[in-house]
Amino acid sequence: MKKKIFSIILFLISYAAYANEGDESIERHDNEIEIIKEEQSALWEAVNKGTTLNSFGSLHFEKYNNSSFEFNTFLFDLELKSSIDKHIKLHSTIGLKGIQDAQGNDTLQIDVTTSFIDFIFWPALVFRAGIFLSPLTKFNLNYEDYKLNLVSHPMLAEIIAPSPLSDLGVGFTGKYDLIDNFLSLNYNAYIVNGFNDNISSGIEGFKNAEQHFGDTNSDKSYVSRVEFNVFDTLIFGGSYYYGKFDPRGTESISAYDFSYTARLFEFEVTGEYLVNDISGGISSTDGLPFPDKLTSYYTEVSYFMYPDFLEVSHDSRVNISFRYDRGKIENAQNNEETTYSICLGYNPYQLVKLKSEYQFNSGSLERGNNDGLLLAVAFKL
Repeated sequence: MKKKIFSIILFLISYAAYANEGDESIERHDNEIEIIKEEQSALWEAVNKGTTLNSFGSLHFEKYNNSSFEFNTFLFDLELKSSIDKHIKLHSTIGLKGIQDAQGNDTLQIDVTTSFIDFIFWPALVFRAGIFLSPLTKFNLNYEDYKLNLVSHPMLAEIIAPSPLSDLGVGFTGKYDLIDNFLSLNYNAYIVNGFNDNISSGIEGFKNAEQHFGDTNSDKSYVSRVEFNVFDTLIFGGSYYYGKFDPRGTESISAYDFSYTARLFEFEVTGEYLVNDISGGISSTDGLPFPDKLTSYYTEVSYFMYPDFLEVSHDSRVNISFRYDRGKIENAQNNEETTYSICLGYNPYQLVKLKSEYQFNSGSLERGNNDGLLLAVAFKL
């Protein structure tokens, strides 16, 4: 009898201990859930605080000697930037482009211009992966219309490296101050898909050779850029590109670029020189031999004024800009063109720009011998 009573007491003690342990386990589990919820809430709060949504766009009007006055291009981009923390940043840009082609057909294009993630070890070493703007030209890294002093893009950004030019890949970028507040260095070095073989042997050049998500062969391309900034007064740099572009991986492109910007008082001079060397082969676009070389360069001179009667904000200003632009495609016809442009621009606000440009064209590339008037309204919100 005593043994049975002892066993019952032992069982009750064990059950009470087990029940108490179970209550503690449930309490620990509830605490863990609360901690996870707090961490998730803190993460989303950090993401929301570090997230910005911007939009930028432009509307273009054109009238050339061989065409009627028309709304030629409408551009609208949505830009999303998000900082998860100080070491991880996300960036995406989706572009909407409405254009009228040479045959008068209206087309609407929706493109992913950028979609990448940055892992920031420190400002001089940032690992980047995804779709990003190619650093093949300086112009491509600053293609947004509200940043430009003229309406039109130079020929290198239309025929040789059509802007905006994006690519899928991985690599490193960063900025390093060589001399504090005086001399800095920016660099980009990426492994990317590169161009495909839709390169025209005629005047279209590289307009259809961009590829975002696929690759024509198993070889990757390399593109890099280094730029020096001296007190934000003299900025100069260069880019290099090399890659195979045909399905067999036998034909290659080598590209070299040099750019500069100089600012003195109210003057600004900027320019760029780009060369694309093609190793050979037959164009899949028109069945003709690829051009041996595509060359383009331009120089812009701008003068900025701040008239009182046009001042509607602290950032109001007027610019008068001139551009000399030349392009050449070395093929059987050796197509080339020269353009002289003069532009009057007005910024009522920093991120709103009204522009009017007149072009004098001669040659056999983008505009031929047709002079033209171009107007544009550009903005960022």
